[in-house]
Amino acid sequence: MPPISRLLAGAGSLACLAYAEIQIIKAGGNGDHDLEFHPNNIVAAVGSQVRFEWYPTNHSLASSTYDDVCEPDGKIFSGYFDPASGTMDKQTFVINITSTEPIWYYCTQEYYTHCENGMVGVINPPTTGPQTLAAYKSASAAAKKIGDLPAAIGGTTVEATSSAMAPSASQSAMSSAGASGVVLTLQVLVLSALAMFVLL
Repeated sequence: MPPISRLLAGAGSLACLAYAEIQIIKAGGNGDHDLEFHPNNIVAAVGSQVRFEWYPTNHSLASSTYDDVCEPDGKIFSGYFDPASGTMDKQTFVINITSTEPIWYYCTQEYYTHCENGMVGVINPPTTGPQTLAAYKSASAAAKKIGDLPAAIGGTTVEATSSAMAPSASQSAMSSAGASGVVLTLQVLVLSALAMFVLL
């Protein structure tokens, strides 16, 4: 029989997985040709995920350095997502957060010059100093057009859970209830397994 310390460690790992945080950023979402990420400034803990959902018209995500806004740094690029008017794309792009270092990002779409029009954002912005989202966004207005990356990198494209433009309150409540149910079921299974091993 495995030692109880190993069982408890395994249970702790499962619990951490169950409570892994997922934050959602919507590219567009306030009608066609909305050139904003919503929200465009978040704090994400190491071990959590950030999921980008795509709305019309034809958006993407690429990371850059703070000093070279609208220029890809080669670390993250989602490729393009072009859902039909009034819908969310059937796929999302998920980034695993492995560091608290800032991730400055923008939309590479040159049609309507999305980056130059301020479609930028940051994950884990600096808490002190001159590097702010406002300054990064201001610099984007004068950015030069830079070629796109050839293939997706730095994240995973996964199926979206809903194709609705904006979930209703009842849908959101159901999603939350479903997630809670999964966590509760996992907790019960872990505790049951521990009890069985202790009795043995």
